Amino acid sequence: MQAGPGRPKGSRNNPFKQALNAQLKGEGNYKKLLKIADVLIAKALDGEIAAIKEIADRTDGKPAQAVTGPNGGPVQMAVFDPTKLQDLSDEELSALERATETVGIAISNPSGEAEAD
Repeated sequence: MQAGPGRPKGSRNNPFKQALNAQLKGEGNYKKLLKIADVLIAKALDGEIAAIKEIADRTDGKPAQAVTGPNGGPVQMAVFDPTKLQDLSDEELSALERATETVGIAISNPSGEAEAD
């Protein structure tokens, strides 16, 4: 299975953040941050929604997002019963294998070891 595009999940490589930190290190750079804050505040005062939202998110925190199931209902959980695999056709098993590869889940053989490609 090949990895998808972009950085791996959980990666700590943040090149934009690193570049900003590099530019803002050193004496007198606090003044740069103050100028940036002044620009953001001026845009918010001019009614720019993105600036208003950014200030609210940075000062009050981002609103929590609700986690819901279909149509806003409760989250539904499925319990996997491996004994049901024997009831699947070869076509259904192939479809299941393709689906798990798509989401990055390795299917193990009965010994618990991942199958070789």
